[in-house]
Amino acid sequence: MIHPTAIIHPKAVLDPSVRVGPFAVVDEGVQIGPDCLIGPHVYLTGLTTIGQGNSFFAGCVIGEAPQDLKYDGEPPGCASAPAMSSASMSPCIVPTTPPMKPSSARTAS
Repeated sequence: MIHPTAIIHPKAVLDPSVRVGPFAVVDEGVQIGPDCLIGPHVYLTGLTTIGQGNSFFAGCVIGEAPQDLKYDGEPPGCASAPAMSSASMSPCIVPTTPPMKPSSARTAS
């Protein structure tokens, strides 16, 4: 379900099971896999690929320029270690979230 106030670029690719909250923005170049939750006021941009089962909560920004003082205007993306140059920039990929195992209940002794 996509909230009517969300803005989804026509070239963004969303699995039909993706839920998008109010006032979220998904730009061109973004791909979102199945069973993802995009919360209110989330901004997804850049060349960003999101795997299955991820959740992004209110106000989250993914794929935009970093808030790092060393940032010097390179195209936003993920840098491959160890080099952090613009030549090493690649699309951001958020892998599939592994299923959470239920925690065992603790009892008072």
